[in-house]
Amino acid sequence: MYTIGELAELAGATRKTLRHCEKIGLLEPQALSEADYRV
Repeated sequence: MYTIGELAELAGATRKTLRHCEKIGLLEPQALSEADYRV
């Protein structure tokens, strides 16, 4: 499991870009924790 910052660094993107990709449906979290964190 990665934080959004770690994943952004690995992907060569920004956190904002990853959030945008999730918003438009290109990325999906596997699940949400009880606290609504993406996992």
